[in-house]
This record gives sequence, structure tokens and C-alpha cells, in this order.
Amino acid sequence: MSSTMLGKYSFWVGLVLAIIIALVPDLDPAFTWAMIVLGLIGGYLRVSEKSESHFFLMTLSLAVFSGSLAELPTIGAFVSDILDGATTFLGAAVVAVAFRNILGWFR
Repeated sequence: MSSTMLGKYSFWVGLVLAIIIALVPDLDPAFTWAMIVLGLIGGYLRVSEKSESHFFLMTLSLAVFSGSLAELPTIGAFVSDILDGATTFLGAAVVAVAFRNILGWFR
């Protein structure tokens, strides 16, 4: 499997895990760790240099505003939980992209 495909699948599986963790909040913490590891892999392999700044801005916006939907009647808490999980996943991806850039400085 190529690194591009591995990065792509890491992103999809990580986002699906974010939804599953929101649906079943009492899951083993290993699922959260798996989501974080997938975020690291996906961020390192999938986010291109061209899209880094957009990716950083999107992740920052999601982190800031994910809790604002909690006030929606009936589904607010559920949507907020999904976005919190996605923020955790994407935050790990941001760390991986930053790490990749730091490594690039030493090349």
C-alpha cells in the first residue's frame, strides 16, 4: 500500500472512530488512542504542503467553535461530541504536520 493511500485511509478511519466514540462514550480509551495514532499518520502522510495553512485554519476553527453547537435542541450534545472527537483527531494531524515541517528544517 502506498503512503498516499495509507494517509487517506488513516483519515477516513480516524473520522469514523470520532463518530463511534461520540455514539458510545464508555468505550475503552484504546479507541481514543487509536484515533490519535491515525491522526498522526494521516497528518504526516496526507496533508500536503500546499494545503497546510488551510488545514491549520480549519482545525483551529473547529476547535474554537465545536462546542457552540451544544445548545441545539435534541441533537446539540451529540453533534458537539462528534466535533470534539474530530478536533482531537485533527489536532493530532496538526502535530504531525508541524513535526514534518520541523524535520524539513534540518534537511
